[in-house]
Amino acid sequence: VSSALSPASFALEELFSAMFIRRKARWLIISFILLMYCAVTAFSPSILRASIMSSVMLMSGAHLRSYEPMNSLSIAAVGLLLINPFYLFSLGFQLSFVASLGIVCVTDVIQSENAGVRISISSVLVTIVAQLACLPLMINSFGSVSLVSIIANLLIVPIASATLVVAFAFCIMCISAPYMSFMLHLLRPMVWILFNMTSLISSLDFATVDANAMSGIMVVGYYTVFMILSKFSFARERASVLWASLPR
Repeated sequence: VSSALSPASFALEELFSAMFIRRKARWLIISFILLMYCAVTAFSPSILRASIMSSVMLMSGAHLRSYEPMNSLSIAAVGLLLINPFYLFSLGFQLSFVASLGIVCVTDVIQSENAGVRISISSVLVTIVAQLACLPLMINSFGSVSLVSIIANLLIVPIASATLVVAFAFCIMCISAPYMSFMLHLLRPMVWILFNMTSLISSLDFATVDANAMSGIMVVGYYTVFMILSKFSFARERASVLWASLPR
């Protein structure tokens, strides 16, 4: 669900912008909504991480500042560990931050000036990178590897994002006009689709395969190669852009 929170926040930002609400007011309203959502989810570390990063992103836009994902991720990590240092040993915290760090490492490739790269494969790239970044943690925690996680995320995250946006919008409408609370029932088909799609994918016989635990040296080596490849991809992308800009 945390992976759907950022798209949902962006969609709310666009919705409030279309309603001619000022930037700072949009940031405050959406931050309050995110805080309430954190409370509903019992302040889960992954939801807190996504909410903090979304709020920082909106705040940078409200104050016309450039947004740096690595700084936002660092603020979320330091803030959560100051509140509760034991979050460091939470698997949800680890998976959320490792996946986010992996995505941040390829942010420059995803935000390429090449519209085809940005639009056509950004969602696939983000999903693949997040899964690869979490692979050692998943293997050592569950002793298995998911073979359908990439496809599952590509199918489920858009539906979950749309469900969150509609839910947030309906909640705001119900607060301002309680007699419209019946509209919340319109969420049932979306939740039903989301639940059944998740159940169907997880029930597939080939959904997971067993894997032996990775040693500490293997984990360090894995992430070293991961970081090198991510930086190489960024350097190659920049080199291609530079080469294309050279006069012929």
